[in-house]
Amino acid sequence: MKIPESTHEALSRQIKENNWAKILDTLPDGIMILDNHHRVVHVNRAMARLKGLDPGLMVNKYCYEIVHGTSYPLECCPHSKLMADGCEHHAEVHEHLLGGYCMVSVSPICCPEDRLIGSIHVMRDINASKLAQEAIKRSEEKYRLLTENAKEMILSVNMEAIITYANRAALEISGYSSKEVIGRSLIDIIPQDQLELYEQLKQERLSGNKEMFFYETAFKNKKGDIVPVEVSSGPLTKHDQPCGVLISARDITQRNLIEDEFRNGNIKIICSTPTLAAGVDLPAFRTIIRDLKRFSYRGLIWIPVLEYLQMAGRAGRPEYEKFGEAIVIAKSQTEKEEIYENTLVIELKKSNLSVEQQKAITVFYEGVVVGQYFADVVVADTVVVELKAAESLCESHRAQLQNYLRSTRHEVGLLLNFGKDPEFERIFFTNDRKRPGPSVHKEPLSNP
Repeated sequence: MKIPESTHEALSRQIKENNWAKILDTLPDGIMILDNHHRVVHVNRAMARLKGLDPGLMVNKYCYEIVHGTSYPLECCPHSKLMADGCEHHAEVHEHLLGGYCMVSVSPICCPEDRLIGSIHVMRDINASKLAQEAIKRSEEKYRLLTENAKEMILSVNMEAIITYANRAALEISGYSSKEVIGRSLIDIIPQDQLELYEQLKQERLSGNKEMFFYETAFKNKKGDIVPVEVSSGPLTKHDQPCGVLISARDITQRNLIEDEFRNGNIKIICSTPTLAAGVDLPAFRTIIRDLKRFSYRGLIWIPVLEYLQMAGRAGRPEYEKFGEAIVIAKSQTEKEEIYENTLVIELKKSNLSVEQQKAITVFYEGVVVGQYFADVVVADTVVVELKAAESLCESHRAQLQNYLRSTRHEVGLLLNFGKDPEFERIFFTNDRKRPGPSVHKEPLSNP
């Protein structure tokens, strides 16, 4: 009889088969994949960074232990509600362990047989929006400086949709003066094709929904031009009763223009920072990572892995291709070999092998130290590995590895070449024969 697959195993398999890990690591929100017992199956880098923990230490723990520091789920837990009814749920959470306010959303994950096996748990930092709301609720004057200097449009409207406040950015983008916009109905600046969305959100608010809403819409400025915006909105209350809505909106005209022209082929290449801070969402078939090192107070250092993943993760357009290409450019032969070396070390550590990188080998002559060699990799304190990225292996490469073996107690060396045609050679140099000379044995790549 076939034993049913556990939800934890099923989720792990889906993550691996669908390559979710790389995709989730490119997203800025903290994301966890949870099984139906609240256990963490996977976390993305943003979530690990939010908690200040290694991702591996969070897997298999209960989400409420990690997020809230409790031994049981909270009563308002969205994941518990999802497990009960199989529907999406959202909740605004204030958690000091996470640095303040977060908007939590959970969506169901089902196996091919439509059996509910867990959820994708997304946490978005909404501290900025909450600060703006609380500023107006407590004292508009006290926090006016905060809202007036914000780059986003900030509006407050009452329950009749009359605008009661507009910050400086809202006036500049809309083209209205403060006298023209205060007291005006919000409906006056909403395009006809966006009124249906407005009515849906209005009914949600009237029904008592106190959640934050995130959506894209548009408004008409004074000239009649349509301005696309990205909006977050939350309820304003007085004596625990709803009295209006606070709206924070960001003009995304430039972002949409860049995205449209890129998709239409009029923009051939986008050169940007790793995070694409303007919010442009543009996967491409090919991304080119030109620089793998940057200057710091310690000199030239490798860029963080997270930055590489952010850039490489934009390769591949799910709607158009089955895969994408991320091209990494090495500036020199040495840097090229360093890349292969660092990658090899990661893979060896995944196999739980002890690895020493760039291990110093002291060289003596008649009992006097005359210098040092640096072996690329020493595995399990047994095998010396030397990496090359050349057209082909040559005698100077073999001599280099032989010298490493001659200078140490190690008897086995591997010479790996990541050139056009990958090749390797295994060199034996037994300790009892080191004075007479090395015994070299070469093997083809097909017989590792």
